[in-house]
Amino acid sequence: MSAITTLMVWSECPSARRRVDKIQLDIDVQVEEGSLAINLEDPDGNEVWSKTYQEDAEGSASMIATEKGRYHLRVAGEETEGGYEISWDVED
Repeated sequence: MSAITTLMVWSECPSARRRVDKIQLDIDVQVEEGSLAINLEDPDGNEVWSKTYQEDAEGSASMIATEKGRYHLRVAGEETEGGYEISWDVED
C-alpha cells in the first residue's frame, strides 16, 4: 500500500513579513496488521513531518511551509492491513 499526493503551497520567509502558508493535516488511520508511515516533504525533498502508526489513531498535525512550491504527502504501508483517511487544508 502506498500513495503520493501533491499539495500546492505558496510561502515566503516569515521574517520577510510576506505571505506564509500553514499546512493542516487531519489523519485517521486503522492498522490491523503491520505499520503505516505518513510523511510530508518540501519542494526540495526534505522531510518536514513524519509519523509511523502501528495501531489505530486519529489526530492532526500542522506546520508552517518554509518553501514555495509542491509539497508531497507520502503514505506507505509495511505489510499493512487496514486503511487511512487524510484531509488537509492550506491556509495563508
